[in-house]
Amino acid sequence: MSALWVCADKETGLKRLLAQIGDAPRVVFEAQKEEFSVAEARELIAAAYVASDRQKFLIASAIGYNASAQNALLKLLEEPPRNIAIYLLSARKSVFLPTVRSRLPLYTIAAPKPPKERLLDFARLDLRSIYDFIKNNGRLERDRAKRFAEEAFDYFVSLKAAKPTLKKRTLDAFDRGFKMITLNSNAINAILPILLLLLECKDDAKTSV
Repeated sequence: MSALWVCADKETGLKRLLAQIGDAPRVVFEAQKEEFSVAEARELIAAAYVASDRQKFLIASAIGYNASAQNALLKLLEEPPRNIAIYLLSARKSVFLPTVRSRLPLYTIAAPKPPKERLLDFARLDLRSIYDFIKNNGRLERDRAKRFAEEAFDYFVSLKAAKPTLKKRTLDAFDRGFKMITLNSNAINAILPILLLLLECKDDAKTSV
């Protein structure tokens, strides 16, 4: 069955589609420029009318699709020849004309998430790692600082610090730190007290076991 495939990472979308097709005959039409052109649409149409005794897949892959190219494909999409399935692949569904979207089902494929950035290994937190972190991240952007503070808080929750006063001081430090980061203050000034208290909590958790 013909369809529209949308994936933010176009290469991932193509790989998933080819894996789904398996070993069936296929032809991939990669756009030479940013938009799939009328000339490329005509090539796809010509290939569709080459007789095939088994299911054949024609795949167009492009960032965008020229409106004229899409209009040229309408008849083929509506009435494809026997044993022909057509897939139009793009990074955004908005590139497809309403007339195209009305003729084909649309599938959205999740792109792989980028690896999560880790600025500091909390499990190995010590004075040296804190010093290296401060030295290498003197001008930490607000969004990265907020993510880092959230990771630090998750680590704090995982610790089993015994002293109630230490827990309160650490929570107060997190409260001040988040407020400073939100106000665009120097992120390191907000994070350093948190890291030092986390180290104290880590040591406290060890001695309380």
